[in-house]
Amino acid sequence: MADLLVSNILNPSSLILDKEDIVTACLLHDVGNIIKFDLDISHQLHPELNITDNIEHWKDVKKSFKAKYGEDAHRASVAITKEIGVEERVTELVNAIGFGQGKANAQSDDFGRKICAYSDMRVSPKGVVSLKERMADLRARYQGERAVLPPKLAVEFEQALKEIEKQIFAKANIIPEFISEETIRPIVEKLKNFSL
Repeated sequence: MADLLVSNILNPSSLILDKEDIVTACLLHDVGNIIKFDLDISHQLHPELNITDNIEHWKDVKKSFKAKYGEDAHRASVAITKEIGVEERVTELVNAIGFGQGKANAQSDDFGRKICAYSDMRVSPKGVVSLKERMADLRARYQGERAVLPPKLAVEFEQALKEIEKQIFAKANIIPEFISEETIRPIVEKLKNFSL
């Protein structure tokens, strides 16, 4: 999706937009997420992950990730990007993706940050969705004891993402509704051969 957005920005030379860095950051931003997975449930809810036969192996991987990187999946992802030696800009963009970054991204002039954060918020576990659908999905999955953000900050985050959407599409020759599973399918196929 980030590739599609960058490709459809009008007058990209006036913005900080390096497509390769943005796409790389979007591909790597969840690399530490095994830390937060409940593998006993994940393999049942997401059979496409194909971890059922090797569940004990993945539990060992999770344990080693937690021992090395700590309990925070986002911090782990940032640390891993540094460890594998990607460009500093990629690590900066990975760090811009997340619940705590919404307001800063909306206020920033950095469209790379905006595109990375927005792209992440348009994809749910079930595929490409509207921003409204994604926010509803997050509210349903992260409520009560599992809340990632206190309610006030969650509202602030949603408002920031809506503002980011307006900012991006004010500079694009497409509209948010153009982005769908169908429109990104050819890009996903190309990304299967993307090299870091």
